[in-house]
Amino acid sequence: MNPSKRQPAFTIVELLVAMALVAVLLVVSGAVFRYSVQAYRAASAMAEIMQKYQAITYRLKTDLVGLQKEGEICVVWVPGTDTTGDNIVDKFERLDRFYFFTAGSFQTYNVWTYQEGGTAKQGVLHGHTARVCYMLAGDGQGKRAADLPPHKRILGRSQHLYTSANVSTDFPNWASFTSEQNNYFEFDTKTAAQWRNEPIWNPKAASQKSDMAERILDVDLFAPFGPQGSERRGIQIAPSVPLNLHLMLAQGVGQFRVQGWFDREKRWLPEIDPNGDGDYRDSDFFLQGNSIRSDKIPGFLYPGKLHELGPGYTEKYGPYDPNNLDAEHFDSIPGLGPALKFTFTLYDSKGVFPEGKTFTYIVYLNP
Repeated sequence: MNPSKRQPAFTIVELLVAMALVAVLLVVSGAVFRYSVQAYRAASAMAEIMQKYQAITYRLKTDLVGLQKEGEICVVWVPGTDTTGDNIVDKFERLDRFYFFTAGSFQTYNVWTYQEGGTAKQGVLHGHTARVCYMLAGDGQGKRAADLPPHKRILGRSQHLYTSANVSTDFPNWASFTSEQNNYFEFDTKTAAQWRNEPIWNPKAASQKSDMAERILDVDLFAPFGPQGSERRGIQIAPSVPLNLHLMLAQGVGQFRVQGWFDREKRWLPEIDPNGDGDYRDSDFFLQGNSIRSDKIPGFLYPGKLHELGPGYTEKYGPYDPNNLDAEHFDSIPGLGPALKFTFTLYDSKGVFPEGKTFTYIVYLNP
């Protein structure tokens, strides 16, 4: 055989080296592909979360820019559950809620029948003043926000605009108001001044107004005199029920916290452990040992009716004078002040970020 015509061949060593190189390339390619997929999923999840963040902050800013200081504001600072399961006080979630009156351009989601000039008409209702409430909603099937896993919770926003229209189904009066009607009606026939000037709340017995507000906020303001349990309910949103969809601001909101700037101490109030030293005796909340009391919740009703903070605050400054709950003292009211800070934890729908992402957003109340 002519050696010059011999076919080229590979040695075993060369084959092994080639196979090793191919294996390395496959591993590297797989790792790059896996990283690319993870990066894409993370980017998509973060985009979803940021979309929720923008929707929430836009709505908050739009609502609060028209805040009416002559109207009524009610804030309750509600602790939820301990996220660690070890009853560590400063790890409790916050399920705060508040309502206020604001000026703007509002319209109802649903179509209503009303009278105009003796003629029956149908359409959405319009108004320039509304009572707006923010809180984490129940699921419409008996579970409250605290009963739901954080990634399943929904941030609700109810809106009751003032209308002078003669609506065929008038907004119910104080005595007959129910939790279901809070979710159904999107309007009120009382102005901000009429609401504010209703008889003062009686801490020894539920008045019609306190009864109605407790149903709106789903909290015992004057336990045990107000409505209890399922009678309160607050905002209820069942995504499968179109009637409730106008109440849904964002899904996958694990906690919702409201704090006001407290200029006297240069901090946001309230805090469970204001100075962070692990000693809760200075807490703005009501505690029993290292546990938060669920039967006594701090909050305030402005103007001039109610302001209640934990023993840490009252021991330091004394009880807050309800007479100082007015527009003149607005910037110095503990928990309100010249600015509000909102903290919320947002989750993506795919569970890419199992712990969620926590954001803060500040709204300045003075122009």
